[in-house]
Amino acid sequence: KGEKTTVEDLALAQSNIKSYYFEQTIHYSESSVFLRVWYCDNKMKVITSADGSLQSVFYYDYDQLTQITYSPADNDIAIGMVFDPASVDAPDNPLDDDYLQCTLLGSEIIDRQLCYIMQTAEGDKLWVSTLYGFPLQVEFVDHLGDNYTVAYRNVEINTITADQVEFPDDLQVEFLK
Repeated sequence: KGEKTTVEDLALAQSNIKSYYFEQTIHYSESSVFLRVWYCDNKMKVITSADGSLQSVFYYDYDQLTQITYSPADNDIAIGMVFDPASVDAPDNPLDDDYLQCTLLGSEIIDRQLCYIMQTAEGDKLWVSTLYGFPLQVEFVDHLGDNYTVAYRNVEINTITADQVEFPDDLQVEFLK
């Protein structure tokens, strides 16, 4: 609906997102990390790389509250553990933001898409695309007090399949107790 989009429209569009993919680069003072993220059926796969080298692959199951971490360069065994989606170490899931509880600050064009700038109760800012109801940029302060602005690039909505977020059957997983 473009400029006639309401916050309610964004919340409805967000509720219709069943899967997504995006890429992002997080810049730190000394280096940067590149992430590719797939999400479908309440499962997420995150592949990280730094300086062009594959670092780790993470598989999150939000229903089972499990995380499987695999570092291909280190060994052939993945480590599984319980995880808390509310933990500061949990990956950001853009579907967790409740737009109806946000304050609308204005609008801006990002990647040729009209985005509403919204602020969460925690103070994070979201640039939410009026096309998909999905953020294209986020500004936040991490648990250490550092301020970051992170862009979501090459976003795909409702094109990801369940097999793209499953860990490989032949991957040996040792669960920590």
